[in-house]
Amino acid sequence: PEQVHQLQMEGSESVVLMDLRDYEDFQRQSISGSEWYPISQIEQLLKKEVGERLLVLICRYEMSVEALLRRNNIKHAVVLGGGILA
Repeated sequence: PEQVHQLQMEGSESVVLMDLRDYEDFQRQSISGSEWYPISQIEQLLKKEVGERLLVLICRYEMSVEALLRRNNIKHAVVLGGGILA
């Protein structure tokens, strides 16, 4: 979480914050600069070419998303430990 915040403060374009929680939760509280994406579309989104950007996934069910990353051998994405409260 601190590294993500540091990159944001530096104005880094290399980090994309993807909020995968329910849209209502995203509307209530979100991390500045994050964008909401429906979790049902996450596999397609993660398989797209993202260049050098790191995708930071904000979600409610970390273990499920981490398993999805491993299963699809996706290396350019990480799950924000602690989610929105981190």
